[in-house]
Amino acid sequence: LQAKRHPTVDMREAVVQIEGWQQAREKLPVWASINGIIYPPKISMEQCSSEATATYKQNLAKGAKMADLTGGFGVDFSFLSRNFSHATYVERQEHLCQTAQHNFCVLGLNNTSVVCSDAETYLNSLTETLDLIYLDPARRDDNGKKTYAITDCTPDVVCLMPSLLQHARKVIIKLSPMLDITEAINQLGC
Repeated sequence: LQAKRHPTVDMREAVVQIEGWQQAREKLPVWASINGIIYPPKISMEQCSSEATATYKQNLAKGAKMADLTGGFGVDFSFLSRNFSHATYVERQEHLCQTAQHNFCVLGLNNTSVVCSDAETYLNSLTETLDLIYLDPARRDDNGKKTYAITDCTPDVVCLMPSLLQHARKVIIKLSPMLDITEAINQLGC
């Protein structure tokens, strides 16, 4: 409300950071307690995992190398990466890559690398087998409306499945709780 008194402050960005921190206090209390975390726009905060669910996923896999092909805000990645010698965060949106790179440094995650790319391109560039590939495909259409079918997700994990299985010992895909499990198993073939 006093923006004119502080002309050097980007008020829009300040509001994003205040709203993000307020959401994080409930959803990501450890992150909210750390000075220097940068929060993304509201939609990314709404879509990111909570600390509780990220902690649960952290217990599902460990090993030498992993990649998260749909990095987003990086919450799941930040928890999963702690169980691996090296972890690669892949995200197609440059601003999220920059935010994630900064936050991983603030969180002390020294075993990570950030790649600005889409899942398909990154998979095609892989020359090794990873212990884990994790995906949390976007479940919104071009108008921002929620989708539930696995084929409506971005990236299309049905098309990627052969390549995912070729490049990883374990694949974890987070999907909608409204998903028809039988249909998903039929579509994925496993």
